[in-house]
Amino acid sequence: MFKPAILAVLFWIVAAPSFAQQSPGVDEVPDVKADDPLPDPLTLADALRLAASEYPTVARYAADRTLARSRVSLAQSRYDVEATVRFDARAADKAADADRRFRDDSRATLYLSKLLSDFGVGRAVVAAAEARQAGAELALDYQRKLHDIDIMARFLDVKLADLRYFVDDEDMTLAFLRYDRVRERRELFGEFAEVDEKGLEAVFRDRLVTRTRSAQNQRLARNRLALAMGRPGELADNVLLPQLHAYDRPPPEYDEILEEVLAHHPLLQVNALLLEAADHAIRALQYADRPELTARLEATEWSLERGNRDQYVAGLELEFALGGKAARNARLAEAMAEREYLEVDRKALEYELRQTVLELVQSLRALTFEEEAARVNEDYRDLYLDRSRSLYQLEVRSDLGDSQARQAEAVWRSTRVGFDRALTWARIDAMRNMPLAVHQPEESQ
Repeated sequence: MFKPAILAVLFWIVAAPSFAQQSPGVDEVPDVKADDPLPDPLTLADALRLAASEYPTVARYAADRTLARSRVSLAQSRYDVEATVRFDARAADKAADADRRFRDDSRATLYLSKLLSDFGVGRAVVAAAEARQAGAELALDYQRKLHDIDIMARFLDVKLADLRYFVDDEDMTLAFLRYDRVRERRELFGEFAEVDEKGLEAVFRDRLVTRTRSAQNQRLARNRLALAMGRPGELADNVLLPQLHAYDRPPPEYDEILEEVLAHHPLLQVNALLLEAADHAIRALQYADRPELTARLEATEWSLERGNRDQYVAGLELEFALGGKAARNARLAEAMAEREYLEVDRKALEYELRQTVLELVQSLRALTFEEEAARVNEDYRDLYLDRSRSLYQLEVRSDLGDSQARQAEAVWRSTRVGFDRALTWARIDAMRNMPLAVHQPEESQ
């Protein structure tokens, strides 16, 4: 039987892995109320807060991070204590015994071993795994930013769809009233020709189609928002117009923004970390022919005690690899080729970012002019509507209905331009590794 000291060591070895599993490294489950019902009305801050964390594109990057963490643990386990127990039940005929009978010669042995040094190989392997983990963490964070922007875009689409429906409903109602008035007067008094009636009916039917499509777009926009939030089937009834003053910024200079993007873009940082990991992996392969120094301990309990048997054996082993150089060289060439791929990917990404940044900056400049045009048009439509109301109250012939429709369209246009500017800035901020600027809950109708 084992002595108490050996049993204590065995218990520690067996229990140690379970203790290690409780060490930090896995994210705690956040207290996110993603299962709460959608509030009515829904704010942009609520849409971001209540979005499901397991959205497919984000969950995939989270799985990549989990895999990277597990590989770090695997690399670090190279230096863990390895323990095995061997139980050998047997009977032996000992020549030294006079009766030459079979006797119980069972034994139990505890084997302990620990790699003390591999002269740089393990450190390089661990460093490569840690660099890949850091890259996976950064990629996940960037994907979350992009997903927040997608939720923001889908939310703003809902608001635009509602405003567009109001415009198209006004146009359809006005067209119907004109058509119905001519039809009635033609039937009662014969004042208009049939071609006049049919022309107005055609306009009404076309605008009815447009309004019907606008109503469908309201449903489609809400469904896209629900899917982006990871809550399929939960369609928001009403959404509040968000405050986007954080994006009321003048158009930036291309060179300044490009410099920031090339310095801080998360994917470029991920690429740099992967290059670092590749360098460590290459170094580990270059060190692969270095020796390994291992400490070993054996503790044995025998059922039959004999003086020539060792109960404890301890030693140091220095092991050299004498063969396999061709395979190591092949793996080294493969690792170097993978590093070249990463260099090419980085250059391609830089080229793509230069074009994307230019498009976004030019879009902001164009939106500045469009915003001014929309503002002037909205002011004009407000004044025109006031005049039409005055004429209507004086019982003078007036185009009040058309003025209301055009004023609503001017509001829709101004809102769309403001939303486009906010989304463009949000994308630029994400490329500079900056957070979304609309997480604050203060919103208004």
